[in-house]
Amino acid sequence: MVATTMRWTVLALVFGVSGCATVMHGERQTIAFDSSPPGATVTILPEGVTLQTPSEAALLRKKVHTVRVTLDGYCTETLYIDRVASGATNGNIVLVGLGVIGVLIGKTVDTENGAAFALEPEAVSITLRPVTDDVACSTPVCR
Repeated sequence: MVATTMRWTVLALVFGVSGCATVMHGERQTIAFDSSPPGATVTILPEGVTLQTPSEAALLRKKVHTVRVTLDGYCTETLYIDRVASGATNGNIVLVGLGVIGVLIGKTVDTENGAAFALEPEAVSITLRPVTDDVACSTPVCR
């Protein structure tokens, strides 16, 4: 009876604390968007979110995002928000005391829901180039 209770307690603890990154910062990250001049339309894919600068959007950590910034009279700019490994998953190491299974469950939960990642850059600020005869809008601006 005591052994069964102990097993259930350990299992509840493993499932309750697994996914440390999920608990610490969740599946979404808020990214700020700004432009000069302000009022540009920002379209974020793959979500299909559209907003006007300055603004913020809560994006899924598990996806790489393509951002398109447009404003009449200015060149359209495209940039990317990438996902990188987050240090928040290091909290899963605490589960070593519960065995390798605890660590694996924590890592799996965090990776599946995206909490194992951080988005970079954390803020997007872009200066739009006016359309003129001297500016070739097809020339990408490196970011």
